[in-house]
Amino acid sequence: MFLACHAPGAEWSPTTISPTLTHNRLGNTLQSDTDRKCADPFGREGGSPMGLTMVEAGIANPFNLARQRSLTFLVDSGAVYTVIPRAELESLGIRPTRERTFYLANGQPVRREMGEARITFRDESATCVVLFGEEGDKNLLGVTTLENLGLIFDPMRQEIMSLPMLIAQIRQQFGALS
Repeated sequence: MFLACHAPGAEWSPTTISPTLTHNRLGNTLQSDTDRKCADPFGREGGSPMGLTMVEAGIANPFNLARQRSLTFLVDSGAVYTVIPRAELESLGIRPTRERTFYLANGQPVRREMGEARITFRDESATCVVLFGEEGDKNLLGVTTLENLGLIFDPMRQEIMSLPMLIAQIRQQFGALS
């Protein structure tokens, strides 16, 4: 999982940045935000200043939807999974189910526990794999969560949009699939 963000036409490096906009929970632009810093896919402070796309989304315990809250997330098109601080997940009764090794942009390996949370954004809701963030990790909304919600992030337009849903149709003819 690497942070890949860069300005159009600029040479890429893990700390090269591009400006984005801040959005509210409905996906509407609120303000330009270029004062934040990001050094790795867990959103830790440090590194070069960069613009961020921020959204508000709901998280809930998938086994007890009454245990829920709203959080602000950085939309990270370079993050596979959504990252939520451990304290937030545990306060909702969400427990880890497994652990994996991930790699920061600088190549450093880190271990993170994983679990499942119900994520709601706009009018869409899905149970998604989330990483238990540790001290210094920020809330990140990852690509698989967006896909589970039927959404996609367009980094050029700084927008979260509906993902065209295609269904493959398989027909059997003369004993062969086509």
